[in-house]
Amino acid sequence: MKRAVYCVLLAVFCGDALAQDLKNLVPHRVTVNYPEHVVTAEVNPVEHRVKTELDRFYFWYAGNSIQQTQGGFSGKLLNGKYVDIYLTKNLRESGFFKDGLKSGNWMNWYENGRLKDLVGYVGGLKEKRYFRYDTAGIMVESGVYKAGKLNGKQVVFEGGKQTITMYKAGKAQQPKVKKKNISLFNRLMKKAGSYFKKNKAQGA
Repeated sequence: MKRAVYCVLLAVFCGDALAQDLKNLVPHRVTVNYPEHVVTAEVNPVEHRVKTELDRFYFWYAGNSIQQTQGGFSGKLLNGKYVDIYLTKNLRESGFFKDGLKSGNWMNWYENGRLKDLVGYVGGLKEKRYFRYDTAGIMVESGVYKAGKLNGKQVVFEGGKQTITMYKAGKAQQPKVKKKNISLFNRLMKKAGSYFKKNKAQGA
């Protein structure tokens, strides 16, 4: 009798443990339908307490909708893969969330399947190089982000022209005039002045 009871208890315990393991292995997914696209996102349990940052946008799920809030959340944090598709089944957006924040490379597409943009994220902030394309797949803009702000060279292609702007911590920088160029200019002007004076004297 005792042996039978022991076997039953062991079976129940093992069954609960197996169910818990399977529960942890199967991703927690939610699907939200919009008029022109459908989002599937993972809301895997966050194993630690999330300390929010005021300069970050947190993405979370509640009431059959996905919300984004600066510095806070009030639902299940998106945690894992994120896929957004058009009704035509073409990809619209794809990326990864970690504790409600965008992480890694994020890609957006036009409905015709052409890549729209590619940008990297670290802890919810844009980081490193980004690229933007038009509907024909031609690159129209590229640059660098650091901690969510433009930093370094940004190149914009528009109307057959290329515009280069330097940024530092999100602020456009005025082009710097190199001292050696100024010095060279002064030397050339001095030589030109001497040349004209010499010719004027000879002409007299």
